[in-house]
Amino acid sequence: MSAPKAVAATIRLTVPVGGARPAPPVGPALGQYRLNLMAFCKDFNARTQKYKSDTPMAVTITAFRDNTFDFTVKSPSVSWYLKKAAGVESGSSRPGHVTASSLSIRHVYEIAKVKQSDPYLQNMPLESISKSIIGTANTMGIKIVWLIIGVRSCVCTIAASTGAGVGCYNTITCNGAGSITGIFYEFSSSYIGQIQFAKLNLSVFQHLERLQVTGLELEGRSHQKLLSSNSIGGTLPILLTNLTRLELIVISYNTLAGSLPSSLHQLINLRELRLNNNSINGTLPVSLKNLTQLGVLHISSNQLHGSIPSNLHQLTNLQELCLDNNAISGNLVPLAVGGLAQLTTINLSHNLIYGEIPPIIANLPKLKLSDLSYNNLTGMVPLHIVDIVYIDISYNYLKGPIANGFPPDALIGNKNLSYTMVVSKKCDVYSFEVVALETLVGRHPKEILSSLQSACTHGLTLCEVLDQRLP
Repeated sequence: MSAPKAVAATIRLTVPVGGARPAPPVGPALGQYRLNLMAFCKDFNARTQKYKSDTPMAVTITAFRDNTFDFTVKSPSVSWYLKKAAGVESGSSRPGHVTASSLSIRHVYEIAKVKQSDPYLQNMPLESISKSIIGTANTMGIKIVWLIIGVRSCVCTIAASTGAGVGCYNTITCNGAGSITGIFYEFSSSYIGQIQFAKLNLSVFQHLERLQVTGLELEGRSHQKLLSSNSIGGTLPILLTNLTRLELIVISYNTLAGSLPSSLHQLINLRELRLNNNSINGTLPVSLKNLTQLGVLHISSNQLHGSIPSNLHQLTNLQELCLDNNAISGNLVPLAVGGLAQLTTINLSHNLIYGEIPPIIANLPKLKLSDLSYNNLTGMVPLHIVDIVYIDISYNYLKGPIANGFPPDALIGNKNLSYTMVVSKKCDVYSFEVVALETLVGRHPKEILSSLQSACTHGLTLCEVLDQRLP
């Protein structure tokens, strides 16, 4: 029996699915122990391909003294799944007193099935895992609601005008007078049929405060199902805007189409509007300015076009603005007028936005995440934008010098930048050089070196295939 290898270090990282590459954080962490970066990246990406892209995976790497390694991968934490399913960024600051959100027991069961695939939970019954998840939800202030007698008859009232049967996991909440204040309507994979939202008679719910109608989509695992035949379709009903008590609207992962009604401004108490992953088109209505209580605006992955409303700065309570994966054009001037001091998150990636990045964005006091990648932005990179905790301005047309400390992988695809950087570790130099080569040449250095081995490139030197801007 061979002796166990001597361990040099144990490295713990959080790496998104499909995101393992020699850039930070992987490059510096493994490079300092002279581990094979490309082998790790290839193996990690292969092991995690069954998960959805960008899902954060916990990976533990054991580095041995002979420069070999081994690693294990775990699915995201229970708290991450709970926040994703509940549509919140964080739990309650006062669990037991203030409820951050509510989930059905169906969510708990789905999360338990995913977590059971982790190595240390494979022999644990689903019931035990589910009880543990409920305990975690309680500590986060997320209420777990069980299906109760009478719920089906109430929800059937909503679907009666369509003639559709109810094949969903659903719950309602009521106030002390018995009026319905919350509807949570989740489609199961066993339900076949599409409810036309515009035909639903919502006017009977005059006390409604929270409306959540979603396809059962747990991020982190691939679910192969036809949402187009198992969801809410049609357009947003104008009658919805008459429910002026509404504070929360979540209608994500459905097949809503048409434009946003201009009468949205009537929802003066609305705090969260989440319509992501639908087929909504048209432009953002200028009447959004009247939603002065709005804190969360998520309309990602739709078909919106036009520009950002010039009066958006009047949403002084706005904390999260996510309009990524649309066809929005225009510039970022509406974000630079002032008044958005509460913003913590801006995600406008994968759009058609042009012009310069206003320097004031870098000075928003609470901004933690700004993703402006995959647009048509030009001009100089604002000096202090590097101070944002997470920043991505890759794949634009930006130019000029880069502030010291800027993460290299946030700059890929901008070919007019001056690559200046102060580093303290050899592994930082390596990671930065890899990203710089990939950005300027358009190919990873490994591909460049491989191409030199082909018959048609005999006699060429490396300097002849690299960009002349490289020093």
